[in-house]
Amino acid sequence: MAFSLTQVASETRRLAAEISGLGGTPCVMLLNSWNGRDLKSMNTRIDNLLSSLCGQAQSHICYPSLYNYHSFDTSGSGPCRLAALDEMLTILLCACPVDIRPDYLCIIAARNSITYYLETLRTVHIVDGNKVPPPINLDPLRKAGIPVVAQHIYEAEISKNKEILDRRSSLWAMVKSGGHTWEQVLTMPKFKADLERYKALAEDGPPNCV
Repeated sequence: MAFSLTQVASETRRLAAEISGLGGTPCVMLLNSWNGRDLKSMNTRIDNLLSSLCGQAQSHICYPSLYNYHSFDTSGSGPCRLAALDEMLTILLCACPVDIRPDYLCIIAARNSITYYLETLRTVHIVDGNKVPPPINLDPLRKAGIPVVAQHIYEAEISKNKEILDRRSSLWAMVKSGGHTWEQVLTMPKFKADLERYKALAEDGPPNCV
């Protein structure tokens, strides 16, 4: 039993590391996938995560004590990185034009896997989802040339949709129960080079794409 639980906890860290490898935060994941034309390269990247996402939900049902496992390293934190991934999917669905998005089926498959995971929070763990985190600032995406909608349109879209409000509230509660803050969903301090890269990108604009 102890060995199995340790193994499953390692799988949680591996999934978090895989998401971190894509960029770790909602905006950086999108920036890393932008080729100057679209975000369709995310099809393969999201697809590669699906089996791990489904496995996490199953593991937390089998081993409820996994909710007591906390990672001090936010790049290896399942709650932080899953919340970041889901927020990235929300941006794709609510702020990006259809023609630049990855395949809809790919987005929804990942979304449903995270939904399944969130539902385990309600069945095997007490979650106080009484707060909705602030909307993500889309300026870094806009400055990089990604044609996202205006900030006020995005905020109105996610604020009027009850399913998204409930979902984001559950994400906030999941992160909090994991011993982290919402700010840690949006930042990856370990990857200083990435932060410097995107600061330069915001100042100088995107590179020429061929």
